[in-house]
Amino acid sequence: MPHLDTSQGDGKLKFLIIGAGQRGVSYANPISQMSNAAIHAVAEPIDFRRRHFGETYIWGRGNDPAEGQEFRNWKQWLAWETERRELEKSGAKVPIGVDGVFVCTLDEMHVEIMLAIAPLKLHVLCEKPLATS
Repeated sequence: MPHLDTSQGDGKLKFLIIGAGQRGVSYANPISQMSNAAIHAVAEPIDFRRRHFGETYIWGRGNDPAEGQEFRNWKQWLAWETERRELEKSGAKVPIGVDGVFVCTLDEMHVEIMLAIAPLKLHVLCEKPLATS
């Protein structure tokens, strides 16, 4: 299992929530109350849901998200994270990434997301069922 990188920022474990519906909120609530963890980013296709989630758990009401905190979908986040890692390898200063991902999307999306993000070697919690067939 990879080591969780808490060397950047405030030392808290940082998580991405993919899917800001009821499932995502169910995980965000307890995480937001922990002293050693935080929701750092959200990937959600519904604008008002993504914005409300971000204001509630990440950047605060009336504020704008920092780079790497708001994505329209998980594929946009994956592309951003892949590029962020490449830039980091080249020695560039990059925004903080996440230590883990919560996959809280529709059941039929789980397999595609899990297979796509597996190469990143992040800690992942995927809502059940993992697959629908």
